[in-house]
Amino acid sequence: MLLGIPFDAMLVAPASATTIAKLAQGIGDNPVTLTALATSAPLVVAPAMDSVMYGQPSVQANLELLKARGVFIAGPATGRLASGSKGLGRLIEPIELAAAVRSAIGRTVGDLRGRHIIVTAGGTREPIDPVRFVGNHSSGKMGVAVAEAARDQGAAVTLITTQPPPEGRYGIVVRSVGTAIEMQEEIQKAARGANALVMAAAVADYRPAEAAESKLKKQNAEQEGMTLEMVENPDVIASVDVSHLLKVGFAAETDDLIENAKAKIEKKGLVFIAANDVSQSDAGFRVDTNRVVLLDASGEPERLPLLHKYDVGVAILKRLKSHPKWPVRAG
Repeated sequence: MLLGIPFDAMLVAPASATTIAKLAQGIGDNPVTLTALATSAPLVVAPAMDSVMYGQPSVQANLELLKARGVFIAGPATGRLASGSKGLGRLIEPIELAAAVRSAIGRTVGDLRGRHIIVTAGGTREPIDPVRFVGNHSSGKMGVAVAEAARDQGAAVTLITTQPPPEGRYGIVVRSVGTAIEMQEEIQKAARGANALVMAAAVADYRPAEAAESKLKKQNAEQEGMTLEMVENPDVIASVDVSHLLKVGFAAETDDLIENAKAKIEKKGLVFIAANDVSQSDAGFRVDTNRVVLLDASGEPERLPLLHKYDVGVAILKRLKSHPKWPVRAG
């Protein structure tokens, strides 16, 4: 890399205590620190050192000084260190480093800077007993892809998911939930300070009326089979009534795709909906690609080709940004 040639971001990884101190004090006595001084591009620093060293007040003070100057600090992680011991100080994984760089670029030049987007992901799990639940095939991949796309464009992102926290989640605030009611509660908490909600989660329409406190046994049934009483879950996205919040829904269908999706737009108060036929093997649940149709209450359907789910997320955000009520100010 030559000084004076512009680039999108600079990543220092691994960053030792010495390098961090030099960066904090503006010392440019080697190619790394000199390049950091000579660029106006976003700087990402990934600390890596022994846990005792990392915990020293001087190191922490230098990291805080860098943060105050707008430097992005990525990590460290907890794990096995070079010394053979385990603790906080391990360099974060490459996928997290890449996510940190994408986030830094987005927060610096992305056109969603200053906006907050809530994304939901995964299928809710409605407990039957401590072992079993009523659920669906949603993997959460579509929601994670939308969250990553929003993060990469500079948005503050809250991902509310029923799945384990995704890899490469730097810059994304993750809230873990299980049931539809838990998801509804988390959305309500985040909605007041958000600009948009993208509801990619597959929320169960019904839940068992009562979850058993202990595992149900076969011998507990007096006859063959079991009858499970179900009650209706709240319509989560329809229940979110925040005037400034733009809501985007998803419709996972197996037939009458357009008609079924259109019926949900007004009922749920959506600005538009992304509909997909989950009966196709290359789109929908558990795969990395999707084929969706974007439509609102009045316009013609926008049929997207088969795309990686990240690119579907980009298309959804592009349409969201073109909506007449965007940009909006959070209340």
